[in-house]
Amino acid sequence: MRKDEMKIQVALCDWMRREFPSAMFRSDGAGFRMTMGVAKQYARLQSCKGWPDFMLVEPQAPFHGLFIEIKATRDDVFKKNGEMRSNKHIANQADVIARLRGRHFAAVFGVGLEHCIRIVTLYMRISWASGTDFYERYSQLSKYIT
Repeated sequence: MRKDEMKIQVALCDWMRREFPSAMFRSDGAGFRMTMGVAKQYARLQSCKGWPDFMLVEPQAPFHGLFIEIKATRDDVFKKNGEMRSNKHIANQADVIARLRGRHFAAVFGVGLEHCIRIVTLYMRISWASGTDFYERYSQLSKYIT
């Protein structure tokens, strides 16, 4: 994880504690600098590579929780034409996001702090909305990422 992504992650967690103090969330520490030995041990503690950075374990019908893979810029994930970048790291992350969606979790890429905050806010207010509405609204939010 790059330094700027870590700053976004920390800021998002700080914001969560202020705005949703009773919400349960976890932010993954896989991006911290680790020795090779610790990194190998850490990798053995999960089922696969590509887990999202941020996990919100607050069910909002029809979802069991929200996962966000945090990126600093749109270019980290998407090409100029809007297609997803074709590298193994992004492909692993996209695969895990798809698998989480298949298990009834909301799971998305978040680009920058403002976008991540808007995703969480949207998610926390969807108890009245259907799952399709969440992804339609996420799509609308994501059109304006720079």
